This record gives sequence, structure tokens and C-alpha cells, in this order.
Amino acid sequence: MSIWLIGSLEGGYFVELRQLEYFIQICKSGSFTKAKEELGVTQPTLSQQIRVLEDENNIPLFDRVNRGVEVTEAGKVLLNKGNAIMELLEEVRNEIHNRRHKTIESISIGC
Repeated sequence: MSIWLIGSLEGGYFVELRQLEYFIQICKSGSFTKAKEELGVTQPTLSQQIRVLEDENNIPLFDRVNRGVEVTEAGKVLLNKGNAIMELLEEVRNEIHNRRHKTIESISIGC
């Protein structure tokens, strides 16, 4: 899995795409329990990846509350930028697919 660096190398913010996907799903779901079901992973796996993300960057992304989680201010920034990153990746995938498909179509045209 690729690693993204957000910020400078000095004190940069490292995020694995998998962690970003997990984080975004937790935000959408409002809880780790619902997110794990959507993602098809175990709760310990999900919790560990978020803990690593928070620990490596020394910043809490969620406040744990009685019935789920609330996104911290830092988490809101990551959610906003994370969604933008995921949208850009989807655009890249689509553009590559379209170019590959267009090339195949143009090659198959003949006499």
C-alpha cells in the first residue's frame, strides 16, 4: 500500500491509503463497529490502524463518546483533505481506464 506524505519532511504527516480509507469510513459511519462491517475488517484491525495513525502523527482524530466517535478539529481537516485525495485517485483510475479503453478501440478498427 502506498504511503502519502502531507506536509513537509520535517514533522510531516504520514498516512497510508488503507488508513485513510478506514478513517473516512469511521467518519461516515459514526462508529468503529459500523465501519468495520462496511469495510469487512475486524474491530481490532480497524482500531489498531487508527491508533497507529494517531500515534505516528501525535494527534487525536476522534473523541470517543458513549455511542461512537466524534471527529476532532484535526480529524475534520484530515477528512476534508482525505476525501479530496480519494476523489483524485478515483479520477486517475477513471482517466487511465478510459485512455486504455480508447486505445483498445482505436487498435481494433481496421479493414
